[in-house]
Amino acid sequence: MSLPILALFERSLRLEARATSTYMKRLGLAAFLLFCLINAHASSEYVGAAGLNFFTSLIRMTFIFVSLAGVGYFASAITEEKEEETLGLLKMSSLGGLAILLGKSTSRLLGVLMLLLAQVPFTLLAITLGGVSLGQVVAAYVALLSYVVMLCNVALFASVACQRVRSATVLTGLLVGGFLAAGPICEGIASEFPRRSETRVALEAVAQVLTKASPLFRITEVMSTGFDQGPFGVQAVSNLLVAAAFFALAWWAFEFFTRESKEASPARGVLGGRWPLVRMFGVGRPWGLALAWKDFHFVTGGRLMIVGRFVGMFALLLIYLWLAGAAGERSIRDEEVGGMLMVSALLVGALDLMGYVAKMFRCEVQWHTLSDLAMLPYSTRQLAWSKFVGVLPALVPYAVVFFIGALMCPEGFGEGIENILGTIYGWHFICQYIALLSFTAYFSLILKRAGAPVAFGIWLVGNQVLFFFLAFFMFRGPGSIEGVFFLLSVIFVVFAVVCYRAAMARLERMAGE
Repeated sequence: MSLPILALFERSLRLEARATSTYMKRLGLAAFLLFCLINAHASSEYVGAAGLNFFTSLIRMTFIFVSLAGVGYFASAITEEKEEETLGLLKMSSLGGLAILLGKSTSRLLGVLMLLLAQVPFTLLAITLGGVSLGQVVAAYVALLSYVVMLCNVALFASVACQRVRSATVLTGLLVGGFLAAGPICEGIASEFPRRSETRVALEAVAQVLTKASPLFRITEVMSTGFDQGPFGVQAVSNLLVAAAFFALAWWAFEFFTRESKEASPARGVLGGRWPLVRMFGVGRPWGLALAWKDFHFVTGGRLMIVGRFVGMFALLLIYLWLAGAAGERSIRDEEVGGMLMVSALLVGALDLMGYVAKMFRCEVQWHTLSDLAMLPYSTRQLAWSKFVGVLPALVPYAVVFFIGALMCPEGFGEGIENILGTIYGWHFICQYIALLSFTAYFSLILKRAGAPVAFGIWLVGNQVLFFFLAFFMFRGPGSIEGVFFLLSVIFVVFAVVCYRAAMARLERMAGE
């Protein structure tokens, strides 16, 4: 390519094509396609339309994995240059904003699109298995590709506007998640108004448009039996228009957000501010466990973020009451509110802890402080557990909210404890979550970005693969579903121990470099 504006794009594309990770992704894709084919073949004896079953599971898993991994992967396009203080060097090389955006973001987009298109020859096998037409295959991939283009450009704007990868990832997740949930939210708000009122009619019309623009609705529509529409629908056109708008916005705002180069230093989150409220909830003197004190204040946000989590859970309760119809149609029982509080506290707390586990090692590597920690008179495992203890106080708000929910719904609390601790399914859930934390810690060390989403995707796919093979072999002989869950729990506990030991070994190697 002879155009100067495409010089960085060409270089990034060549590096992406030659990277070892690219071939590992293709290998993982081939293994996943093979699993889906085996699953479809095995289920063809019991269900009809094996091709539709194969194609549906493939598209849905691809959508989930692209959404999880793509948020962190695309959102780091410009922010990683800001963190490494190399964006100024790129701008000194006479590269304009458009050239930098094309080189850092569009090259990644093209690599992901090529990875998705590599699936097409294999998914055509679904037509021969029955239940799927060529039009459905084309329409499904048009929906996926347009969604990935939108995701990339929304993340590009977040990467330009934010200073750090973490904040850009959060902003991208909020924007894309809000776009996907906008239709159901508008529909829920419309149901609160009287029938045939102008406001309700207008909100229902808006909800219908937003729902049709959602890739989730489009994929469900394409997978339905008897689909005979064209490949391009409202979803593809609207997603591409949103992508173009965010790319133009990122290009327009590039100079404004990058005109000043801030010194790279370890992030202190909200504690780095100078507001009176921040000073009120200051860090105070270190504890006896200084490393745990450091992570509690500078990784989780300290006492101020504990208050923020209480406020967030209270706001979630208010939203639930509003959407559940507390405006007069029916009364909300205390048991329903208590159950909602317990479920929300468990879910949000589990996701929060997963994010901190991904961050507590990665931040030491990013700011080159791992070798300093290795000089302390502690083993690597002692350092790791001290950091883990430091993030546990951040879960206090979720424990308090869960306890309040248990007081409001004692019967549900008792049944939940009995189901978790008294059945193999509950212990299976606990083992799975421990394995997920170990995966997250390990992949946050070996991947520069998107460690937590990749760990979650591998955990999700691995669950399905192992469950299928264990169920397939055990049900052919003496076995039961409880035995399958028991073996699956044992396997993932073993994987968790292996990942933990591998993470400790990698920490020692990285500290010595």
